[in-house]
Amino acid sequence: MIPTGNPLIPLFVLIGVAALVLWRNRKPQDLKISNLLIRPVMILVGATLFLTFVARPTTVLEALGVVVALGLGAALGWQRGKLTRLDIHPETQSLMAHTSPLGTVMLLGLVALRYGLGWVSRQYPNLLPVSPAQLTAWLLCLWVGFLCVQSLEIWLRARRTLASATSATA
Repeated sequence: MIPTGNPLIPLFVLIGVAALVLWRNRKPQDLKISNLLIRPVMILVGATLFLTFVARPTTVLEALGVVVALGLGAALGWQRGKLTRLDIHPETQSLMAHTSPLGTVMLLGLVALRYGLGWVSRQYPNLLPVSPAQLTAWLLCLWVGFLCVQSLEIWLRARRTLASATSATA
């Protein structure tokens, strides 16, 4: 028997996440360059452990799905990183990042995709050619590629922005 809960709960969660993201992105945030490299390393370690011990790909389709999800996530993450505006604060000379509305829509789209595919896999378990654990692994790889490459792109631009600001004031 398929467990059926209230189908509106994921919708309310999605609306809550959207409101939180939009509220957080309404003004520029201080950007700490060191976090742009530490966070992806922690994400990669966690994802590697998950793929090794929980959802190891066992078929060619599953392995191909992991590679495609990583590549798609990386492409989306690079684009979202490019959409992030970087500025030097005039008074404190610190680096500020401001996410564009399109970047926020991309993030919310990935959250909606995750909830949508989760709902489909629960309601129609035989529709997808992989297990729910493998679907989770694919979505995890999509997020890993997205977050890690986004951080890498912002880190590269932040270094250039700080270097040009330092040379301009010298």
